Amino acid sequence: MSFRGRVPALFALAMGIVLVAIPVTTNLFGKASDVDDLTDSLRPVFADAALDQADADMTAIEQMAAQLGGEAIPALAVQFGTTPEAFAQQLGTDHPAVGAGMQQLDVILPYFRGIVDGLRAEAGDFRLADAIPTKNLPAIVVPFLFLVPGLVLVAVALVALRRPGSKLVVPVALAIGAVLVVAPLVLSVPAKTQAVDDLTDAFRPAFSEAGRATTHQHLDTVHAMIDQLTSDALPALADRLGMPVADFQAFLGENFPDVASGLGDIDAILGRFDGLVAGVDANASSFRGADSIPTAGTDTTLLHWLFVVPGLVLLLGAAGLTAWGRVRNAAFTPGHVTSLGDEAPERGAQVLDERG
Repeated sequence: MSFRGRVPALFALAMGIVLVAIPVTTNLFGKASDVDDLTDSLRPVFADAALDQADADMTAIEQMAAQLGGEAIPALAVQFGTTPEAFAQQLGTDHPAVGAGMQQLDVILPYFRGIVDGLRAEAGDFRLADAIPTKNLPAIVVPFLFLVPGLVLVAVALVALRRPGSKLVVPVALAIGAVLVVAPLVLSVPAKTQAVDDLTDAFRPAFSEAGRATTHQHLDTVHAMIDQLTSDALPALADRLGMPVADFQAFLGENFPDVASGLGDIDAILGRFDGLVAGVDANASSFRGADSIPTAGTDTTLLHWLFVVPGLVLLLGAAGLTAWGRVRNAAFTPGHVTSLGDEAPERGAQVLDERG
């Protein structure tokens, strides 16, 4: 087979190798597995019921803190014949974890409110990202969408190189090219990959090492504050007022219902936040993998073009090879060759006449 005759097969072989190389060189298999691990873990967090619960938990803590600082402490200060500032200072001196927590609530509560509101805001992006490539297929399928067409092209090309009469190369290249261009649009890949970028941009700080350390620090502060408040501070205040703890709790419930309700639910609330933070810790590595698709430092939207560009090259290349083949066939048809042969004697006679 001449080199010209091998061009279509060599073209298909090269494009097949490119398609196979894309998921291999970008470690797309490992990263897609990270995406599946991450979405499996976060799917319950983004459920409507879980989002509603997180919002309710955050609201309960905010209302408890607001009533504690704005109403309960001033009222208790009156009971002890002092100012709210002096009472709060003495409370912090006697119970340092309570004092430290109350001083930091203005920072801690907005921090966790931002996380809760961020979950709500990114729920739509999560659902889109969770549907890559489709709602019923896991993300691990994505690298095979490069690998399988690539291997098909390589196989067809090798067959064509061994069997010169094979005419499968161009039709297969056209078909695969069309699929690579059209399928991402049908599957809404541009919108889904943009959703991944929006999602990772929103939660990259929370999944970072510094972000996770800050979250743990704030949550530990709240835990220490609540533990000391319920086990030491409130019983001590009840004792100073000459009231049994049960009566003091009833007093709080009657006069400061948000404080009493928050303290009653606080163990369950903090338990849910502990679970959320543990999930972030457990999936930090998976998040880094998902955040580096197709490569670290590039947007996930590039994945769409890794389908489209090879697809367009295949379509244009196959179309060009088809046109080139038709030109070659026309140039070497028997009729065309005969016409050239018929003209040759006449041209030779004309030259002899001119010389004569």
